[in-house]
Amino acid sequence: MNKKYLDYTGLIEYNSQIQGYIDDLIENIVEDSIDPSSPSSGNIPTSSAVSAFVNSKLPTETTVTIAVNDWSNNSCTKQVTGVTATNTIIAAPAPVSINTAANANFYCSAQASGSLTFQVSQTPTASITVNIVIIN
Repeated sequence: MNKKYLDYTGLIEYNSQIQGYIDDLIENIVEDSIDPSSPSSGNIPTSSAVSAFVNSKLPTETTVTIAVNDWSNNSCTKQVTGVTATNTIIAAPAPVSINTAANANFYCSAQASGSLTFQVSQTPTASITVNIVIIN
């Protein structure tokens, strides 16, 4: 079971990934490799091509709420747009759900195309709101 946690080291890794995306953007602009077939002035990429490239690399954020009756055998799978089987995700209980999640030993146990699976050691007594960051 591959678990990912956001601690200080994870935050450094996350920031390093973002810097890598920025470096890729600069490299692609310099090498004129951002959609060279799109209309542009000479070999300079259009602003829409640059925007599309940047937007494809930015992390996205979403929230899911797991109701008490969503749990089955201490497991719950939720549909999450943008999740793939291989991208990096950060899933953490929202501040309002920290105590409920901690008491249930809540964690994200798996990811697949369009979904995340969560586990608990005991069914929570209240819903859990989960903040999710998807790093493309």
